[in-house]
Amino acid sequence: MKEKLSVPEQISHMKNSGILFDMISESEAEKFVIDNTYYFKIKSYAKNFPKNKIGKYINLNFVALKELSTLDMYLRRIIMITTLNIEHAIRTNINYSFCNNNSEDGYSIVKAFRSTLQYTDVRKNNYTESMINKYDPDYAIWNYMEVISFGTLIEFYQYYYNLYGIEQKRIYPILYAIRLLRNISAHNNCVLNNLVQKKITPCEYLKSFIAKSKIFSDKQLEKLRVPVIHDFAAMLFAVNYFCKSRNILEYTYNELYNLADRIDKHIEYFDKHLNIKNNLLFFRKLVDFFREKAYNTYTEQKS
Repeated sequence: MKEKLSVPEQISHMKNSGILFDMISESEAEKFVIDNTYYFKIKSYAKNFPKNKIGKYINLNFVALKELSTLDMYLRRIIMITTLNIEHAIRTNINYSFCNNNSEDGYSIVKAFRSTLQYTDVRKNNYTESMINKYDPDYAIWNYMEVISFGTLIEFYQYYYNLYGIEQKRIYPILYAIRLLRNISAHNNCVLNNLVQKKITPCEYLKSFIAKSKIFSDKQLEKLRVPVIHDFAAMLFAVNYFCKSRNILEYTYNELYNLADRIDKHIEYFDKHLNIKNNLLFFRKLVDFFREKAYNTYTEQKS
């Protein structure tokens, strides 16, 4: 068990581990920890930085941890807004498809889908109780989707389109990536504490979609192996794929550019850690790429 430390002792512990306080005073650092975060959380961002042979951090200034903590907050906020819009758009798309599907009455598919589940898909709360009491267990698509979680919605989306032979398989890994990103953000977990170390196998369809543009080099495409970058790209793909409202898209990309501008604000804090710096700047490149795709789509539709 580790010893409990007061905030001044936490600052001293960071100094002893090699973290520098030459760009911010220790008293300012203490105030930031007290008012904005807590030791375990802000220290988690240090995983992004290298250590020397005796276990001390190399060229890591506290302001870099502070900046990652702040950017993480902004990123989680835009993730929540964007994924809520995606979730609503998925519900809208299913309803539209169902309304034009002469083979579906809206009830039988819900009953069949629920019979495949190994968990409780509907849970009462103050906002859903009256609807559940009214319709359970004989739900139709239009009221069932109002009382299920995003995870169950994704499973239902997959079940619906598989049942009617509509090719959507390439989209499923993207949806599960978004679900993970949304859940992490909703629980206020860190999303930028693994910018360089952890690597994943990216969704092949997502990677090939981005690669076809010829805008990104093979080295840049390797950044899709970073979980948060991959899932962020999946989120942007899904915004363009599902959201048909131009107002929603314009609002979303305005917010995304605000995030990109905030990343630029203190990017010099990472000048001595180019892998971290380049990964952060890659968020803007992705926003530029998908924003252009969305704009081109609307231009084609208008013409």
